[in-house]
Amino acid sequence: MAALIDDLYEKTGLEYLSDLHVKSNQKSVLSAVKQIPEASYPKEDWVEAYQYITGDYQQKSPGKAELLKKLCCGANEEIA
Repeated sequence: MAALIDDLYEKTGLEYLSDLHVKSNQKSVLSAVKQIPEASYPKEDWVEAYQYITGDYQQKSPGKAELLKKLCCGANEEIA
C-alpha cells in the first residue's frame, strides 16, 4: 500500500511532492485529505502527513481531524 503522503500527492495533481506544504496549494491538499477515509491509513501516517504538510512538529499525535482543521484555517474554508 502506498503511503498517505504519496496518495495525497497523487490526488492533488501537484507537480512536486514538496508542493504539498506550499500555502497556495492548501485548497487542493484540503480537497485530497477530505477524500481519504481516516481508517485507510494508520495513525503514524496521519501524523507524518500533518507534520510534512503543516511544518508543525509540536502537535501531539495529530490525525486527520487536526490536519483538516489546520488546512481549513489556512484556506478559509469550513470542514465538510
